[in-house]
Amino acid sequence: MRILLDARFWRKETGGIGRYSRELLRELLRLKTDDQFHVLLTPADEPQFAVRDARVHPHVVPIGHYSLAEQLRLPGLIRALRPDVVHFLNFNQPLLPIGAPRVTTIHDLTVKYFPVGRQQSDPVRRLAFNWVLRHAAASDAVIAVSRSTKIDIVRELGPDPARVHVIYESADAVFAPRPATELASFRQRVGLDRPYLLFVNQWRPHKGLPELIQAFESLKADGLPHKLVITGKPNAHFPELVRAIEASLYRAEIVLPGFVSDADLPCYMAAAEVLAFPSYYEGFGLPVLEAMRSGTPVVYAQSSSLPEVVGEAGLGVPPKDVPALAAALKRVLTDSALAKQLSRAGITRAKEFSWSTMAKQTYALYERVLRGQRTEVI
Repeated sequence: MRILLDARFWRKETGGIGRYSRELLRELLRLKTDDQFHVLLTPADEPQFAVRDARVHPHVVPIGHYSLAEQLRLPGLIRALRPDVVHFLNFNQPLLPIGAPRVTTIHDLTVKYFPVGRQQSDPVRRLAFNWVLRHAAASDAVIAVSRSTKIDIVRELGPDPARVHVIYESADAVFAPRPATELASFRQRVGLDRPYLLFVNQWRPHKGLPELIQAFESLKADGLPHKLVITGKPNAHFPELVRAIEASLYRAEIVLPGFVSDADLPCYMAAAEVLAFPSYYEGFGLPVLEAMRSGTPVVYAQSSSLPEVVGEAGLGVPPKDVPALAAALKRVLTDSALAKQLSRAGITRAKEFSWSTMAKQTYALYERVLRGQRTEVI
């Protein structure tokens, strides 16, 4: 089988979609089939593409997402490669025929529910996004990374539910509990001299960052010694988030390390007292699974996919409810027995998710699509 993967989100800076792309190819190769994998990359991805396998054929194309070239040039490039099946690892794809069955992973409907920038202000661009989303949902098979996302896709985009397959993501094995000596050395290296709460997510209002800052201020007013670590980079579209941080009475207790490398993120996770994840909307919520694998308790918003992923292994609160968020965080930070219970439950729960299983189910879906079958994987 000639499998083409549109992996133009390969680079680490793209976050969860990039991790999904890298893990999928790695695990597909571990299946030890004789398939040929043609991988589309952008010039920005190429320096980070280190896969060396005779079955893998990278193709660097200067075609960005949401571009005119994606619509006009990409179909011809794909047809020239003569794939048996094409897997778009994110929803964006050309509308013109590509000459092969399509599998599309739709991670979430953030672009529809929480548009940003020109998509938010330009009705033509918003219409184009919706058009591409509906085309993606009409693929021969659609992968949703949670049941919650499948419900959103079917409700908003209207595909036959039998063509939408729930295949869960996972977390990398590097996320795991770590020895106290290693964590102490890490905290000293990054200058975290006190216990801390951790936020790992994009800087966007629907991720619950404004509510978290207010909840943190409540905790500090109650005398808790903790700091708040907010990873990632400010978003130019939402300057109000930066203003909220800078205006906080406890600004000196808020640590902004910027973009955290893959080498350091597992230690940030494992050394945290709690992961605060108050997002209103997630397609999967990879950071909560990474925290659970690390043995770090999770406090999360009971919205979209998060209850589905966390199960009974974390404390859920209503989204946008600042007092409830502050109370749940305080419980974890002041009740060591509860924190240990959540830590153990998170580690156990995280074992139910596997990149290997994800790849096997995805490969089985390729085979089903080639045979013209439309039975659900899960």
